[in-house]
Amino acid sequence: MKQTLLLMKLFVLAVIFLPAVTSAQLIYTGANLDINNVNARINNELSHFWDPVTQSPTYEVPKGTGNMSIYTGSLWIGGLDPQGNLHMAAQTYNQNGEVGYYPGPLDTVNGTSADPVVWNSIWKVNKADIDYHIAHWNDLMYIMPASISTWPGNAPAGSNFNPVLAPFFDSNANGIYEPALGEFPSILGDQAIYFICNDNYAPSPFNIPSLGIEIHGMAYAFDRPNDPALNNSIFFNYQIANYSGIDYHDVYVSLFTDFDLGNFADDYVGTDVGRNMVYVYNSVPQVYDPAQGVKFLSPTLSNSIYYQNINNVPYGNPSGSGFYSYCKGEWLDGLPLTFGGDGRGAGIGGTNTPSSYMFSGTTDTAFPGQDWSMPGAGLSPSDVRMNGSIGPLNLVAGGHFDMDVAYITGFAAGPLGAVNVLQNYADDIGARYLNGTLTSLTQAPANSPTTIHLSPTLVDNELNITFDQELSGSYQLEILSVDGKLVMNKTQMKGNAKLDLASLTSGVYFVKITSSEGVLTQRIMKQ
Repeated sequence: MKQTLLLMKLFVLAVIFLPAVTSAQLIYTGANLDINNVNARINNELSHFWDPVTQSPTYEVPKGTGNMSIYTGSLWIGGLDPQGNLHMAAQTYNQNGEVGYYPGPLDTVNGTSADPVVWNSIWKVNKADIDYHIAHWNDLMYIMPASISTWPGNAPAGSNFNPVLAPFFDSNANGIYEPALGEFPSILGDQAIYFICNDNYAPSPFNIPSLGIEIHGMAYAFDRPNDPALNNSIFFNYQIANYSGIDYHDVYVSLFTDFDLGNFADDYVGTDVGRNMVYVYNSVPQVYDPAQGVKFLSPTLSNSIYYQNINNVPYGNPSGSGFYSYCKGEWLDGLPLTFGGDGRGAGIGGTNTPSSYMFSGTTDTAFPGQDWSMPGAGLSPSDVRMNGSIGPLNLVAGGHFDMDVAYITGFAAGPLGAVNVLQNYADDIGARYLNGTLTSLTQAPANSPTTIHLSPTLVDNELNITFDQELSGSYQLEILSVDGKLVMNKTQMKGNAKLDLASLTSGVYFVKITSSEGVLTQRIMKQ
């Protein structure tokens, strides 16, 4: 009996003094974006498109076929402080403790991270559930879906996190998410997955200081069976805020993509400069060939580079400051990318002329009439990764910027035929993005009699507001920041309006129209 009691005491003490779960040990939460012809896992700490438990790819297109096109992808962000020191947030597969991002927001006062164990959540919601909630929230027997009731509209009371964490329709304009009063998540597309993370919970495994940034992401897709451009695509909106108290310059943001288009060892990659897109296609013809692209909707693509899945310098897997080198479009030994051949002056067509874009085909206007591709340079298809970047940018303390990207897949007979379909889809999606049809948040009640049109959605100084049907009376016009703060307010007589937004800083805002006929809201970006 004494021995049993002793063992019980030792067990209790062992439990009490067990170390807390660390961020590297945490199994991060994910959800699948699966409303259309794509089934893609989204993880809450930015290592998307793979399952961290099974370590298997989960970007399946067409959905239900078992055919995967991407193994994983993530954001790499690096910049220099006023003393010229590098700050970096990056990761690939979260192996060996190489974790770059952690679930949860940052304290806006001192930049410290939330506990990633507490914030290990992700939020998925369908537009159909929102529409039903709008129509039935006040019904006697209505049961609210968890996707709406648990939406992270507000930070916990008493915290120093941003008071508004995720966008929502605020019917009484009090800044508080109240779904029991008919309020609801504001999402893009027909299905959205929302996640919040930061880079400042633990020291970098690369011995490089973190940036102290908070990232809010919305992955979304459209259910459009008769619209192949949309039905074979998914989208991301990233909102990146700097809470470090440090002004950064020469900031580059790179989308790392480990394309594995079917057989991982037979990929060719390229850059379509005019379409702001990096892409992959098969070297060996398939029965029905796919080609997949990552299109930078905003800001535009500034450079691209590939690297090989080998552990060596100058064109292998990165570590430490090597992530920043690839973000800048440089090789790991600091040499610039050069046009033609292998990008280092060797191979068929290799030159010593610096280039911004890897394997640009005939699309780089800096090299008119010249064609640079992997097969044309005599390079073998292989297990390669592709990085597309934006920058250099300035990211001041308290500042933020937005990034919108599309992952697009086209199918045709033959690899180059698939690339041609991909290019057509990319043109279609780019045009829709510019006219605002991809970025209309779910905000207007179902019985709203009209639709608001904003032009341009990428605003320089002047914003034009028009309606499908003229409102019957005057209306209240408000401009709100992403954290719900009112930055402009005016009463407008019925009819269209024109606003001067030159005084606003760059970033994302919401335009809210309130009239006797309903409430309409749309998102804009100020350049």
